[in-house]
This record gives sequence, C-alpha cells and structure tokens, in this order.
Amino acid sequence: MTGIQSIQLAMMEEINSICKSEGLSYVLSHETAAYVKDNDGFIDEQYAFKIMMPMADIAKLKACVESKYADTRFIESWENNPDLLQLKFLYVDRSSTVIDGGSVEHRIAPGATITIFPARSFKPEPKALGCEHYVELVNKSDRKKAKKIVALKALSRINKEKYGKMIESRVSVNTDYIQKAFTSSTEKAAAAAVEGNFNPTDQPYLNSKKEKCFVYIDDKGKETELPANLFTKTTVKKFDGVELTLYAAEKDFLSAIFGKGWKKRARNPLTGTDRITVISDPEIPYADYLDYIKDDEVSFKEITVAKRENNTWMSSVHNPAVAHTQKNFMEIRRSVERIDIWYRLRSKRADLKKAYEEKDVAKLRSLLSEYLRATERYRKEKVGFYIDDEIFTYAKLVWEEDAKGSKSKLKKEYAKRIYELVPDIYKNETPDEYFAKRGTVIK
Repeated sequence: MTGIQSIQLAMMEEINSICKSEGLSYVLSHETAAYVKDNDGFIDEQYAFKIMMPMADIAKLKACVESKYADTRFIESWENNPDLLQLKFLYVDRSSTVIDGGSVEHRIAPGATITIFPARSFKPEPKALGCEHYVELVNKSDRKKAKKIVALKALSRINKEKYGKMIESRVSVNTDYIQKAFTSSTEKAAAAAVEGNFNPTDQPYLNSKKEKCFVYIDDKGKETELPANLFTKTTVKKFDGVELTLYAAEKDFLSAIFGKGWKKRARNPLTGTDRITVISDPEIPYADYLDYIKDDEVSFKEITVAKRENNTWMSSVHNPAVAHTQKNFMEIRRSVERIDIWYRLRSKRADLKKAYEEKDVAKLRSLLSEYLRATERYRKEKVGFYIDDEIFTYAKLVWEEDAKGSKSKLKKEYAKRIYELVPDIYKNETPDEYFAKRGTVIK
C-alpha cells in the first residue's frame, strides 16, 4: 500500500464515522466498487477512490467536514472550483499532493482525494440543471456548442419542425435549461447548479414503474436511473483492514453506470502514482506545492486548459481527418487487393465450385482463406470487400457455418453486413467484365 492509499483509507474511516454519527449513507462507486469487490486490498498503486452518496447526505457531510475537519480536510466542488468537469464533490487531504499530468481537469486542491458522486432522488430546479449542463459544455472547451444550442433554440421558435430536430440531434437534455444559463458567468452558473441541487424541487425522480428512484448525471449530462434501494441493499467488505460499503447487486448498479460491457469497463486499470505523468507525495501539502509553482511563467490552470483544448482539437479536427484519410486509403487499397485476390483465385474456381456443391466447408475455408481474411480486415474499417457474386456465395456458406450455435449478432448477420458495405460498382461489374470492356487480356 502506498502512502497516498493509506491516507485515502484513513479518509474512508472518517466518512464511515461521520455516516454513523449523522445517519448518512454511501456506497463505493464506479471502478472502485469493482476493484474492492475483486480484491481484499490494494494490488497496485492506483490513486482514484470513488463513492456515491445521496445529494442530501453530501450537504450534511460537507457541513460536518467543514466544522470538524477543516484543518486536515477540504471539500472541493463547483462552489469553489467551477473548472471541475462535472457536478461532484472531492473530499481532499490537505497534507498530501497528487497531480496527474495527463488529466484535463483543473484542481485547486490536488491532494489525496475521495471523489463523491451525487445520487439524486429529487429533480433540481430547471435553471440549476441548465447551469449544470452549461458548465459541463464550457469546461469541455465546447462553449461553441452551447452558443449553437441557444441560437437554434431561438430559430426553433420561427421553424420548430426544422430547427427543433437539429437541436435534438445535438443534445440530449432540455435546451431551455442551457438557454437560461447562457447569460451567466461560468462561476455563477456553477454555484447556481450546486445551490439548486442542494435545494431541489419537490418532484421526485421516478423509474419506469413510476416508483421513486435515484438518478446519476454524468459529465455529459446523461441521466442514469439507479436502483431505488441503492443505499439500503448493501454489504460490507473489509479492504486493507477498513470496512467499506458496497451495493449488494453489482450488475444492477455498475451496468447502469457503464452500460454495455460493464464488467470489463468497470475494471479498466486506473492511473497509479507510479506513472511518470503523476506527481505525488503523501507528506507535502498541496498548498506548499502550489505556492512553489505560483510564479512559473505558465500557470497550473493554463496548462490544464491548454491540454483540454488540445484534446478537443484532436477529437473534433485531427482524429476525424485521420479517420477520413484512413478510410480513403483503405478504399484505394481495396481496389488493388480485389484484383490481386481475384487473379489468384482464377485457377481455383473449379475446386471452389466442387467444394460448394459438396458442402465441404473446410475445403472452401482453405481455398478462400486469403479472401476471408481480407473481407474481415476491411470490415473492421467499415469498408466492403467484394470480388463477384460467385465468390461471395461460396464465402457465405463458410460464414453461415461459423454462425451455427453462436449468439453473436455479427456472426449471424455477417454476410448481410458485408454486402451492405460493398459499393454498387463492385456488385454490378466483376473484374472479368472490367477487363473485358477494356480489351485487356489476362494471362
């Protein structure tokens, strides 16, 4: 166990104590829930530790920490740091320093941290929710998107059918909320979001059965329904000597948060203090470190903002351009490889026909091995590989054999999906016809 992890467990003991004395609840959340379920103690140097609490309980925890633990602990949230990427609460140790050079989130208190995500049982005020989503957009360097939403909202009053659909395609939350927040500064919007959530409306969140439930809102503004018994159907596990609370039905909780592939996604490795990009020390207060670098030419915040803007540029400009170029290259390469494989299969046509008629799938698989590999390679790039109807018919028998007994939708629909990717020019003109039209003789 590292020094940072030791501090985090001490902080969890404090949270346990406060919850017991104040009647509060929590469960381990996200990757931490899976990690603690799988292990009896730390097995690496990861420093992320995440829990979830009811929003009302967070307010009480915050008040207790500020009155009893202010000398050693600090609560970082949108109330004092509107640059956080979402509405959450960070329970921070003042005596340590942990700075992840790869993170795009600016921290004002970068010490050993317990991240507390709010579970909401009552809907916040519409303006507060609008402020929340607006701040999230701004903090992802996506202010232009917020401006566009506001502009489209105004235009939708003129032509609801046209511009209303454009809005829905760009954002999953009620755009009225974002429009209300747009005239606020980021700081005021962040503060309003916190206040509005601590003072919610009297409208409870209801599940599909019209029963009260909890809702988690992620950093993209997506509302996820959580089990109504999230904080009552629990189990306690000892982890490195500290008792920690888990939700008893892992699948119900983590599949809601992570979605498809939740088992693997919940167990993705987290950054550890052993990484070269991480600066950490359990005995140097983060305030001392921030004071040490305060006169640097570029500020700590400016570096974080620059990284975030670079990530935005990479995802919105660089990566799409590379993907477009890669697909163009694969389409050009496909044209060459189509002719090459067609030529190498010319001498095998009789054997292929015989194997097909005899339903000898093993023989077909062997004869078509190069074609089958190429088809799959191009499919992964969303490019259809095709020679002619005859070869496709032979290959289809192999794919159908592979699909027998499989639950994979891809395997069951493989031939259909390949055919849909193929351009019409390949379906309508075989290589033989192509060369014949041009008077080219292939020996």
